[in-house]
Amino acid sequence: MSRFSQPMPQPEPQDCSDILSVGMKAHGEVWVVLFIEEYKSEAMRTLGRWASNLDLAFTWNDAARVAKKIETGDFIDIEVKP
Repeated sequence: MSRFSQPMPQPEPQDCSDILSVGMKAHGEVWVVLFIEEYKSEAMRTLGRWASNLDLAFTWNDAARVAKKIETGDFIDIEVKP
């Protein structure tokens, strides 16, 4: 469990294709959010928690950019091998 997010019950994805991912490179770091459609709002809240954490280089501008990707469906493909 990450120290930046709280655990919550999650429905079991039917397969890896149910998992959505968005990400960006900023400040010499890579930021990736993995989520399922039912928890899109939780993914957005996670961006806010990251942006408000002064120990992270993730800014509110970064959060807005990633949130826009979530809203527009600009997902990245991650190949998962069984």
